[in-house]
Amino acid sequence: MKGVRLGSWLSLRQAQSLLNAPDIATLKGLRDRAIIALLLGCSLRRSEVAALTMEHIQQRDGRWCIVDLFGNPADRAFYDGWKNSKLAARRLLSR
Repeated sequence: MKGVRLGSWLSLRQAQSLLNAPDIATLKGLRDRAIIALLLGCSLRRSEVAALTMEHIQQRDGRWCIVDLFGNPADRAFYDGWKNSKLAARRLLSR
């Protein structure tokens, strides 16, 4: 049985356009890009991004992960595969 995708989804082009929209020459733009990268790259919900702290970002088995972040207890609690998100966060934190 194959799952059905419900709702409106961004195309790759739309997602890239959204990710490139903030002006990364400003601190606010770096912040906005990091938030958008987390939303897109890790499939985080707005509430999950708002609740995210540095304690949630950990290195496990040589990989950077977002751990123990629950939006819905039935959902995932471990995010890996956030290469662009990590890069955006590093740029923001190095400022």
